[in-house]
Amino acid sequence: MDPFQVGIASVIGLLILLGCGVPVAVSLGISGFCGLMFTVGPDFALAIMQTLPYSVVANYTWAVLPLFVLMLLGCCDDPITI
Repeated sequence: MDPFQVGIASVIGLLILLGCGVPVAVSLGISGFCGLMFTVGPDFALAIMQTLPYSVVANYTWAVLPLFVLMLLGCCDDPITI
């Protein structure tokens, strides 16, 4: 398929998944994986799915974000900050 056609099909599939009530993160993951699979092939798409999660989580910026969320949750329950 032409990459433009794959992009249009991915957007339509994303909207259908969101309309069915699938969470946004899962819908984006499924449409992105299917787009990669139809554009460059299933072997490359599976290789990306194996290496991409670690390379995103290993970045320091994304590792600090959950700590800020945890700190926010702790501050919201403290009676001093209310």
